[in-house]
Amino acid sequence: MRRTWMMVAGLATAVALGGCNGSGGTKSDSAESSPTSAGSATTNPRATGRSVGLFCQSTETLNGRVTAAALSMGEDPAQVRTFVDELRAASREVATTAPTEIAPDIRVITDSVEAFAGSLEQAGYDPAKAPDDAAAALAGPEVQAASQRLEGYINARCPTDR
Repeated sequence: MRRTWMMVAGLATAVALGGCNGSGGTKSDSAESSPTSAGSATTNPRATGRSVGLFCQSTETLNGRVTAAALSMGEDPAQVRTFVDELRAASREVATTAPTEIAPDIRVITDSVEAFAGSLEQAGYDPAKAPDDAAAALAGPEVQAASQRLEGYINARCPTDR
């Protein structure tokens, strides 16, 4: 059961944050930024006030927080709740920083995370009491396609020191 539960936690993290690995710092904002000196950039905010750089920084930071919560989680309901709370907060924050062109995919992912979290919440955050299909919200074709597009976006626009 623990192995299955950790796989679900990993899937939830990957879906919510587009598989970003958080393995380094953002080097630039994207093609929409203009370098001002070695290793820094000035963000050109979009009409929505959202920048690619802010989005990249947000996904990297949140990935670290959610991963840490997943790694410290067991099957204890209090630990599962901590993970679910971090996952929800991360998906919501990513949604608020997402540039316009990736926002529809973020909405699909955020909705799936909310459905997954709601299933766990109704089970009292006890994985043994969660419905067998609790992770199904994260595994549908629409969610997987949105997650893949998000991962591609992050890989193209959020270069890291790897």
